[in-house]
Amino acid sequence: MGNPPRREAPLVHGHGDFFRTDPPIFHGTKDPLDADYWLGTIEQKLGLLRCHEHDKVIFAAHQLQDVAGAWWCGVLATHPRDHRFTWEEFRMAFCAYHIPKGIMDIKKKEFLSLTQGNNDLMTYLHAFNALAPYAPKEVASDAKKRERFYEGLSEEMQDKLSTNKFVDFNDMVDVAIQAEHKKEEA
Repeated sequence: MGNPPRREAPLVHGHGDFFRTDPPIFHGTKDPLDADYWLGTIEQKLGLLRCHEHDKVIFAAHQLQDVAGAWWCGVLATHPRDHRFTWEEFRMAFCAYHIPKGIMDIKKKEFLSLTQGNNDLMTYLHAFNALAPYAPKEVASDAKKRERFYEGLSEEMQDKLSTNKFVDFNDMVDVAIQAEHKKEEA
C-alpha cells in the first residue's frame, strides 16, 4: 500500500511578486475611464498571484499616489486602525469615488448620441471605441455593437453598407473603411 499523496502548501505570493508584474501607478484623474482601466489592470495583475484578500488591497493601495493616495488615506482614517479591508471593500470604495455614476451616465449619453456627422470614419470609430465602455449593455454583443455603430454612421455610409452581411464588428468597420476610401479616390 502506497503513501497517500502529499498535499503541498498553497504558494502565497508577496509584495515582490506583485511588483514584478509591473503594476501601474494611479495618481488620480478627471476621466473615470482612466480609473476603470487602472483598476482592471491591477485586478488582472493580482489574478496572477495567490495571495490573501487583504494583501491585494495593500498591494493596490501602494500604487496610489498624489491625489489618489490622499483619497486612500482618507478612507483609512474612517475605519478602525486594525481593520483589514477585503478586495471587494477596496473596489467598491475606489469605484464610488473615482468612477462616479453621474459621470458614467453623462458619458453613456454621449455614446448614445454619437454620430459620424461630417467626420471621417476613423474619427468616428475612435470616438465610438473611446465611449463604448461607458455603455456596456449597448455593446454587450457583437450584434449590438454593429447595430449601434451602424446607427451612428452618416446616411451616405449607411446606404453603402445596407446591403452587406457582416461576419462581425471588425468586418463591418473594414468594409466601411474600404467604402470611404473608394469615395475619396473618385
